[in-house]
Amino acid sequence: MYGWPYSIFRFFRLGFLPLFFLVSLLLCAAVASTEEETEIPFDISADNLKGKAGTEGDFLVLEGNVRIVHGSTTATAATGIYFRNSRTATLGGGVEIVDGETFMSADRASYSLETEVATLQENVVIRNNDVILTGASAEFRRKENVAILTGNVTMIDSTRQVEADRIVYDRDSELVEAQGKVVAFDSDNEATVTGGHAVYNRDSKVAVVTSAPKLVSTDTEGESTVVVGEQMEFSMEENIFRVRGTVHIERKDLQASCQLAEFYQNENRAVLSGEPRAWDESGEIVGDSLELHSDGDEIRTVLVFGGAEVLYMAPEGEAPETSLVRGDSVRIMLDDEEVREVFVFGNARSEYSSMKEGKPSRNTAEGETIHLEVEDAKPSKATFEGRTSGVYHFSTESGDSLIEETVEYSSEKIEFMIHEDLIRLMGNAELNYRNLKLVAEEVEFNAEEQTLEASGKPTLWENQEKVTGARMTYSLESARGTIYLGKTRFQKGFYTGDQIRKVGERVLNVRGGEYTTCELEEPHYHFRSSRMKIYLNDKVIAKPLVLYVRQVPILALPFYVFPIKPGRHSGFLIPNIEFGLNSTRGRFIRNAGYYWAINDYADVTAWMDYFENEPRWITYFEGRYRLRYTLSGWLRSSYSRNSALGTTQWDLRGNHQHTLGENLNLSMEGDFVSDKSYRLETLGLGTSLEERVNRILRSKMSLTKRWSSAQLTLAYDRTAYMDTDPDNGIDELKRWEMRPTASFTLQSKAIGRAPKGKNDEGWLPWLRTTYLSASSVLLSEIRTYESGEQKHTGMSTRLGLRDSRKLWGMLTISPGITYTENWYDKDLLGNRYQRSGLWSTSLGAGATLYRIFMPGIGPLRGVRHSVSPRLSFSYQPDFPQYSYIDELGIRRSRFPSFGSISTSWSERKSLSMSLYNRFQAKLKWKDKVIKLDDLLDVNVSTSYDFLYKDHSRSQPFSNINTSVRLKPIHNFSSELFLSHEPVKGEMTSLSLVSYLSLQGGTGKRRSETPATGEEEGGEVESGEGGAQSYADEGEGTGLGRDEETTSALPWSGALTFRYSRGADRATASYWLDGSGSLYLSKNWRVQYSAHYDLKERQIVSQTFSLYRDLHCWEAIFMRRFSGDRWEYYFKINIKAHKEIYLERGTALR
Repeated sequence: MYGWPYSIFRFFRLGFLPLFFLVSLLLCAAVASTEEETEIPFDISADNLKGKAGTEGDFLVLEGNVRIVHGSTTATAATGIYFRNSRTATLGGGVEIVDGETFMSADRASYSLETEVATLQENVVIRNNDVILTGASAEFRRKENVAILTGNVTMIDSTRQVEADRIVYDRDSELVEAQGKVVAFDSDNEATVTGGHAVYNRDSKVAVVTSAPKLVSTDTEGESTVVVGEQMEFSMEENIFRVRGTVHIERKDLQASCQLAEFYQNENRAVLSGEPRAWDESGEIVGDSLELHSDGDEIRTVLVFGGAEVLYMAPEGEAPETSLVRGDSVRIMLDDEEVREVFVFGNARSEYSSMKEGKPSRNTAEGETIHLEVEDAKPSKATFEGRTSGVYHFSTESGDSLIEETVEYSSEKIEFMIHEDLIRLMGNAELNYRNLKLVAEEVEFNAEEQTLEASGKPTLWENQEKVTGARMTYSLESARGTIYLGKTRFQKGFYTGDQIRKVGERVLNVRGGEYTTCELEEPHYHFRSSRMKIYLNDKVIAKPLVLYVRQVPILALPFYVFPIKPGRHSGFLIPNIEFGLNSTRGRFIRNAGYYWAINDYADVTAWMDYFENEPRWITYFEGRYRLRYTLSGWLRSSYSRNSALGTTQWDLRGNHQHTLGENLNLSMEGDFVSDKSYRLETLGLGTSLEERVNRILRSKMSLTKRWSSAQLTLAYDRTAYMDTDPDNGIDELKRWEMRPTASFTLQSKAIGRAPKGKNDEGWLPWLRTTYLSASSVLLSEIRTYESGEQKHTGMSTRLGLRDSRKLWGMLTISPGITYTENWYDKDLLGNRYQRSGLWSTSLGAGATLYRIFMPGIGPLRGVRHSVSPRLSFSYQPDFPQYSYIDELGIRRSRFPSFGSISTSWSERKSLSMSLYNRFQAKLKWKDKVIKLDDLLDVNVSTSYDFLYKDHSRSQPFSNINTSVRLKPIHNFSSELFLSHEPVKGEMTSLSLVSYLSLQGGTGKRRSETPATGEEEGGEVESGEGGAQSYADEGEGTGLGRDEETTSALPWSGALTFRYSRGADRATASYWLDGSGSLYLSKNWRVQYSAHYDLKERQIVSQTFSLYRDLHCWEAIFMRRFSGDRWEYYFKINIKAHKEIYLERGTALR
């Protein structure tokens, strides 16, 4: 590519263009003597003139020094004959014609005054200055004004020669035409032009050669250049030469082709267009057009426009090497017939490939421009600028095969040192290799050595780990490198070092290292070590280690290990020793334990607490597992031993969810405890209040299979009641069990089907709103009382038929009928295997009416009031066979009621009534529209018993129940529940709950409450233990100094008021719960909560906490009161390292 462009275009500076000019000039000169006026007199003389007569009439015989003068033309010969009748003269014997500077000679000549045709024959010679034309004959047709030379026509001057079979000159059209085997030769330039036809226009001064024109030029070294095309054209006026058609240029091994070649002699410029292409065995140049510029005899510049491509291939016998550059345009600079530089502009792209030591490599790069430097006819350096990027492909050995690797890179400027296989990236450099990413101001990539060197704030990412420094070296082959003045971050910490060296795939050696979690340039604290070894995503080992606060050394250790493993991982939990004094337990040790991450799906945590005063040991166990879409669960247990009393206590809880197959699920839950006081007295305040006071333990298991329209469930349920007292004289329920439980349900399905289209009549369409449902359940209940057990077993099947239709577009009618079949193992009379069959019916009616009011009062734009009255009549006939009369004369049911199985034998006839009101509003405040969809709901309901006298009731109406729910704004709501006796209107019960929350301030919101414990199911990481501190991770920028306060500090508060009573006011209770949080400054936060008994006028419990954000440190103080128990707690710690702290106070458990 870089050795031959000069040779390709060397023929453009040869002298064949003057050759065409000479041909045209001599053709004109050859016929110049024919330009004479009509009727010009002529004179004939000779040594001997004889008049004779013959068959052709009178004629004049001329002998000796025959001379004929016709205007400026003089013809001489040895002999001649002039025929008077035909007015024709013939000359013979050394015929010579002279006209000005033009001399013509022939063996014979004739001229007819009648036809005005002059003919020269045999050995025709025409001379004009240094030009000589020869031929077998010549003819001039005066009337047509055409001159013709035929028979091996030759034109010769001092250095040039033109040959043709025939030359025609038309004086009227000023066209000179050479025909048949036209050959033009220039001896000075060793150039020859051949063709079948040539035309020269004297007016336009344009010469055209057609019919397979061909140019052959030979240089001084004997090398020939051949140009062929379909037409060659030369303009003498503009001094431009063109070759058209299928142009082909060949010089030794070099070839070029195009559709048009243009040579501008005055500008020393040549242009090839029409799919131009130039090539030889070492390369190729293509584009939409090629343009060459010369300086004297040397080509200086080659320009390629439009889809430009320049290809270089190493000569045969040398190491394989290929270079291809592409762009919108290319400029090639030459000097001393050698390519020196190549410039590529616009969408520039370079592809270079080579083979070294049997390993192929390939570099592809692009940019806005490329500057290619050439030495010894080979590319040596490529410079890319403007949005540059590239990919380097190389091969590495893997066993007996080669694996292709890629390095991607980009920068503002790229230099590719081709011979050295060196890539230099300058300005915002970025390089990517496998899982490695390097960013710096400058990067040098030695592809042969597979090494990197970066400077200018280099940053290296590898396996999602980041390292920065001042200078960096790295080996891609060994995956090792060195960072000088480096800085990196793993998990929550920053690591710096005078020298950080990668010595293994995931191992770093650090000299003069520092570690901190503070991101400030001058950190509030740091650890310093002369030697560090970092095991990525595992741990950091430092020897020795000194803790500095600011620049003051605080603590020194011979060595220390920092865990940096992300996510869940096994490890010892850091124990808390000597935390302070508890009012009841004294000093204590807690959370001494171990966390075991079994795998990605399960983990186990075990820890221990010790309290000095009792003394008491408490061990804890927690296991968790989760396999996505299949199973999940947890198991928690604790065991306590009081050494002084010799007592032991324990509890066990667990949950398991398992998907056994498609729509087949197993669920299990268990809760067991040794005694009712264990969780309240032993586990302490760290356990939630609900968990500590709970006295009902429930365990259950169920297996459920679902189909598209049915469901089958097998279950076991057990509930234990811990608050029973065997000494109170009441036969209390101790335990309730339901075993086993089996239920099968068919979902409601419409009996009919509505038509789906014009041609579909449906199926019983008049029953399309009628639905049939069925269910069946098998129960076995065991109730354990202080006095003994009660056991019942039964099965119930229920069939239901219901409908819902709308009348007059607003009234909805809903009739229904239900049949229930019950089977019992025995009735209350002791009869075994008894059954009951019951049916009942119902009819409901309801409607919804609404009205919109547009009051336009203030911001109130509209109110929507909807009213929904509902009536429901139900009836069941009397089934006396399912009852009996006891010893007191009271009729009772023969069958027990348990679970969902019961038999109601008596007749029932009742009417339920309700009236539901909903108020909604729309407000417009400035340009904002506010919708209050739940502004006010009021629901009033009661029922009427038609058989109230049979049921021993004094009046038919039940209590009138009223519920009111008000929510005018999003942070306030109030709910009121009332029940009134229908006759006297006396209130029987009342319940009111109101909630208000407020918040304000412009600062950044933080966590409302500090953490007091780990959430259920949350993860436990090594170093933090099973119990959590109260402190949150705050945000701030200062250590030991307050930030400037503002006039709008973030704050929040909430109040909940509860009131309830029965018919007697003495049963009323009043409770008020309040909580608040306030940021005193950016780093100070105070929180308070209290539970207040308004009736007794005393605070039942309250908590106060003060939190301080110390940037990378934090501190909290808390005081809590609950009944006669109190606790205080203080802790200051590094946020990222909970194990580095100072703590005083009482235990949280």
